[in-house]
Amino acid sequence: MAVFLVLTLCTALTQPAGIGAAEVVRMFVQQALVGAVGGVAGGMAIGSLLRRLPLSGAADGLTGLLLLSSGIAVFGGAGWLGGSGFLAVYLFGLSVANRAHKVVERSLAAMDGFAWLAQALLFLLLGLLVTPRLLLDTVLPALAWRWC
Repeated sequence: MAVFLVLTLCTALTQPAGIGAAEVVRMFVQQALVGAVGGVAGGMAIGSLLRRLPLSGAADGLTGLLLLSSGIAVFGGAGWLGGSGFLAVYLFGLSVANRAHKVVERSLAAMDGFAWLAQALLFLLLGLLVTPRLLLDTVLPALAWRWC
């Protein structure tokens, strides 16, 4: 919901005439429907595939890669079709976990590693957005605002 509200606000601010209530409702319905249908359909398809593939203990890492790449594909596909990628990938994960619980459970260690890697990359990218020269210009006013 937060992503939808931010996108709506950005659209409203960048449109010269703004957007009306009907356009906001249409955007919400489109993003919710496309995201939900794409996520559930993708999750059911990958869940069925995982149950049918002859994966053994040696292929658990490959299962994690398959889950990661298909989750990225669902996110991108939903966004490309005008839907919410975040809703799609959330429902994708729930659907895959329900359809292929035993296979997904074995690849949780790989998913944990991917989560740590994503967090490290996020902090690295956020650090690259900081300009130390500009930071020095804003430190004193920020500290003064904090103590006043």
